Amino acid sequence: MLTDLNGLLTLFLALTGFAALAAVVVDVLKRLNVIGDGQAPLASLIINLVGFVLFVLANILGLDVAGLDKVLGSVASLLVTLLGLLWPLIASRGFHAGLRGVPLLSYSHKR
Repeated sequence: MLTDLNGLLTLFLALTGFAALAAVVVDVLKRLNVIGDGQAPLASLIINLVGFVLFVLANILGLDVAGLDKVLGSVASLLVTLLGLLWPLIASRGFHAGLRGVPLLSYSHKR
């Protein structure tokens, strides 16, 4: 168990799984219009501060922080994959709606 704050900060910065998950969460919040582009840095800061506090608590409790980071990295990877699969389906509906009524580019059975 490490109790030196500088050492903990160095270890926290090496947690790539948490960093990836934080980035995905901010991106999802932006896509859902929960936060705007201008609010993304503040949201990222808040997520990272909460993550650091949880990291310090996990370290004090003796939890396997490296194992937790791997799980968070896997969750981030899964979310990125799911968003990558869902986004074209959502975007195609918007493109179809935009092309509706344009001659030679769209067709409808309705008259």
